[in-house]
Amino acid sequence: MDLMCLSETCMAGYNIARRDCDNSQRGDTAIFYSTKFMARQRSDHFIQDIETVWLELTLPNRNKTLICSLYKQPNSDFDTFKESLDNVLEQSANEEVETLILGDFNCDMLLKRLPKISKELMQLRNIYQFAQVVKEPTYIFIHSSTTIDLAFTNNAEKSLNRVCYSARLAIIH
Repeated sequence: MDLMCLSETCMAGYNIARRDCDNSQRGDTAIFYSTKFMARQRSDHFIQDIETVWLELTLPNRNKTLICSLYKQPNSDFDTFKESLDNVLEQSANEEVETLILGDFNCDMLLKRLPKISKELMQLRNIYQFAQVVKEPTYIFIHSSTTIDLAFTNNAEKSLNRVCYSARLAIIH
């Protein structure tokens, strides 16, 4: 595996771009990436009050790609989150580069009747023409399941072949 976006974890043996809320070493949100990638952490896409880390990857014979690992705490204010995410999506759209935003949004997109915050998140991603590529439950309980781990991309055709998202099914966090 070349790249992983994880929340609330730490892993040895990979380069890491991380952002911690406090002084702990658990890696509140992080991107672990292979040493074969040329990468730099981007602080200009910082989202205030939301745990994010941005990485710009330059792959051989390809344009640069922006990767974001995001963790929205369950009790954080949604309006603040939405406004900050709007600003970052606009900034990314202006760069005209492939962008992947992966992580735990704590906003269920699986329900048949989406709550208001899920609908607003869908509207926001539609404005900037991002696709949500996670289509199956990412958090499974005994009697229910949710899709709160999401993967947004502005280039679904290319990204689908190489997205590694933070689904709890694939990587326990």
